[in-house]
Amino acid sequence: MKKIGDVLLEGLGWGLLAGLTRTVVRYGAGASRESSDAAGLAVPLLGAALSGRSVTTAAAGSLVGVTASEIGESIATGTARIVAWSDSHGRATPRREIIARMAIESAVDAYVFCGDAEGWDQWYRDTEPLRSRARVIPLPGNHDDPPSSGIGGLALPRVERLAGANIVLLGDPPTSRDVKKAIKLLDPSLLNVVFVHRSPIPFSRQNAAGTVRVREALLPLLERGATVVCGHHHVYGWGLIGPSLVISAGIGGSKHYDCLCEAPCQECDEDVRGYLRIDIGRKVSTYLVPVTVDHERT
Repeated sequence: MKKIGDVLLEGLGWGLLAGLTRTVVRYGAGASRESSDAAGLAVPLLGAALSGRSVTTAAAGSLVGVTASEIGESIATGTARIVAWSDSHGRATPRREIIARMAIESAVDAYVFCGDAEGWDQWYRDTEPLRSRARVIPLPGNHDDPPSSGIGGLALPRVERLAGANIVLLGDPPTSRDVKKAIKLLDPSLLNVVFVHRSPIPFSRQNAAGTVRVREALLPLLERGATVVCGHHHVYGWGLIGPSLVISAGIGGSKHYDCLCEAPCQECDEDVRGYLRIDIGRKVSTYLVPVTVDHERT
């Protein structure tokens, strides 16, 4: 297994053209992506630094509405589905349209919100359709106070088990100390799925600052191999850091930033919002689900 210090990025979010046959792209870190839909163009590279070394990271443009990844080979003890979303603040109509679509996802075991509610009371009222179906776990973002236990908030860091995976829940910003605590709670025989607000990859122009610090805090988890689901960037995106996959869970509200891909691409479409479907089995498979929202209504 390659060390993160040697190769920060193993693959880019290449845009694939639509075709009659399925296209599969495989990377050295064990991740693959399957597509039968049109998507964005190839994304540019950015310079970054990790532990004093010059490395390369992706301004990763993801594929909306297609399978983004499959990672891991552990034998699972069952299957499970998590739906994740983030950054739901802004106009009420977009976030409620997204929640309504999430509420008809089949066989959901848990919903995880990756932060930036900007008001937990309203967030709690909006997410009632989800709580009637499955557990809803809120994580804080940089615009939030920690959510209370009364709305499902947890003492962080926390590690739970779901099917064949360790579900790692981290606060914002993630700290090296919290990551070390979480690692002590991991079952080494299981896959690792990490939820956190800020990302170790700069998926948007506005929130590119600070990603190196987040990456350094998450380094022990990233070196073990994980699927890391984040928010913060208000765009879709994905990229590989060593053996780990990092995915921006998309836009759960009305605020949209400039993605670091080469326009035109679906990630830059002002009308497209959405969430992430995560299936846990022998592998962790992720699927970005687009939701076209109505910005005219409030």
